[in-house]
Amino acid sequence: MFSDKTSFTLAIAVSLGFIISGILDILDNIVVIALISVAFILVVANLFTGGKAPIKDYEKKDSTKENMNIDSD
Repeated sequence: MFSDKTSFTLAIAVSLGFIISGILDILDNIVVIALISVAFILVVANLFTGGKAPIKDYEKKDSTKENMNIDSD
């Protein structure tokens, strides 16, 4: 949904918006609550909708073969 940088920026904006509106005592305003809530829901939704990062050039080693070349002198 969002890139990592966009999601991080939005999370910072939500936290700063919450702090600043709390200091200014405007958290009672429905518009401020709506904006902060929508931005928070977008950040949380991005956590669950973000897919796993693809692993390129990964080769699993074959663990069934054992190296039995033991040199005993």
